[in-house]
Amino acid sequence: MDADLSARPMTEGELRRELESPGELLALQILTGAFAMGVLLFLAVTVLLWIAGSGDRAPGDQELDLFPILTTVNAVLFAGCLVSGLALHGFLTRDLGRAGSTAQFLAGLRGPALLRLSLLEGSALFGIVVCLLGVIQGAVRSLPWIWANSAPALFFLLFSLATFPTRERVVDLFLSRR
Repeated sequence: MDADLSARPMTEGELRRELESPGELLALQILTGAFAMGVLLFLAVTVLLWIAGSGDRAPGDQELDLFPILTTVNAVLFAGCLVSGLALHGFLTRDLGRAGSTAQFLAGLRGPALLRLSLLEGSALFGIVVCLLGVIQGAVRSLPWIWANSAPALFFLLFSLATFPTRERVVDLFLSRR
């Protein structure tokens, strides 16, 4: 990463001026929105299937025994993805404040941001799959706590909103990495 940084770091004013034109920032915003929309739509389909009464059959005991295991895996997966995503993002963006241009800064931000989103999205999708299995098998009727597996998805959606790459957030990140 150090080899990509120019000799003279850009200033806050240069970053603000260059962020006025669409380009790299817009691409990062579109990718962030696409990640969030995928999770939101999958969660919405799962809830709609539940509302429509999909999986009205009574599940067997063996099917019900699977859900505590899947929920534990989901919790461990979420914790691991959250910690590793945040740590990797911080580690990979630590020198971005020395970037010589806005293009370099945003290119250096894109990879870590997508890595963090990918890890959290994977955990969110796993949780929704557990909920979907519960809906399809009718297990949510006898085990309503299965919906707790949607917590990583809800966290992901809120996290995506809270960290959406607006101009001001990008400038704040730049200033915090100087």
